[in-house]
Amino acid sequence: MEDILTYVIIFGLLIIFTLVFLSNKEKKKEFILTNNIYSFGSLKVLIEKQGKEVKYLILKHKLHEDLPTDNVSLSVETISTDKSVLKIEIPKQLVHALTPGENKIDYNGLYKLISTGSIQLQQFRIVVTLAENKKLKSGLLAFNKKWNIYTPDAGTYN
Repeated sequence: MEDILTYVIIFGLLIIFTLVFLSNKEKKKEFILTNNIYSFGSLKVLIEKQGKEVKYLILKHKLHEDLPTDNVSLSVETISTDKSVLKIEIPKQLVHALTPGENKIDYNGLYKLISTGSIQLQQFRIVVTLAENKKLKSGLLAFNKKWNIYTPDAGTYN
């Protein structure tokens, strides 16, 4: 009788351990990549990971002035190895507006959009264009060989 009770307790502990392990694996986590502050506002770029995979880039912009935030256009400035800059508009299919000051960009779609160009990509930055042609630019970002995104000037990985 004691042997059966011991096996039931061990089996129950294994089930509880696997449930806790799997629930922690599926949680969404956010990490800050860059935070740039301008005289009229600020732009924060975060990544959202689910498990070990990056799913979304989250852009949060706050304005100190009373500028409308409903008509915001997003683009990417790619910087090639010869330091030439190319501006690429981000299509509306990749952008999910969460709140007026927060947007989510699909990470895989953004990677395909940037990497399909004919230039040798070295770095890029995300640009949020507001009303009156005011721009909020993120810090420099880059991809490594494993599709991870990182800030090359600080050397911090996600």
